[in-house]
Amino acid sequence: RHARMSEAGQTTSEEALATNTVGPYEVSHKENGCIVFIAALSPTQLIVSSKNSIGGMDAPQHAEIGRQWLRRHLSHVHRTELELCQLLHNQQITAVFELCDDDFEEHIVAYPPEKRGLYLHGVNRNTVNLDTWPSEQVRRLAVAFGFQITQYRIFDTLDEVMSYCRTVRDGQTIGDNGEHLEG
Repeated sequence: RHARMSEAGQTTSEEALATNTVGPYEVSHKENGCIVFIAALSPTQLIVSSKNSIGGMDAPQHAEIGRQWLRRHLSHVHRTELELCQLLHNQQITAVFELCDDDFEEHIVAYPPEKRGLYLHGVNRNTVNLDTWPSEQVRRLAVAFGFQITQYRIFDTLDEVMSYCRTVRDGQTIGDNGEHLEG
């Protein structure tokens, strides 16, 4: 176990990133909620999951609240679950969200009512190896289906990324629009 942790730390160290990666780099904000995955089991069957659950229990579970928010977002832009399901199925992708709803479950960062809901954080292709969409493509999908948009920045160099991360870490900045960031 320690060897794996050591290897992981070595591959994500600033030195390893400088040696093994090239820009541009995308840095996305981490919203302060709980993870929700939405995928298509078939062209007509959508699944919403979170915290090892797909909902359906007596007490509202994270997956069920995620489905409620899904319906709310879709209705605001006159879209249907079937439309989303077909897109996810046809492209063989899974949508990754952060559910932020202080009425359901409070976290450290407060979300006023107008900022609550499902933040589309990523879209992953359904493959064995991680294969994720670029942030701009994720943003366009969020807009098309009425989801909350996860903010991101693009930096040309690793030095720019590290400078930004140090600034955030040291508390010298908060989110692009003055909001607090998790972590």
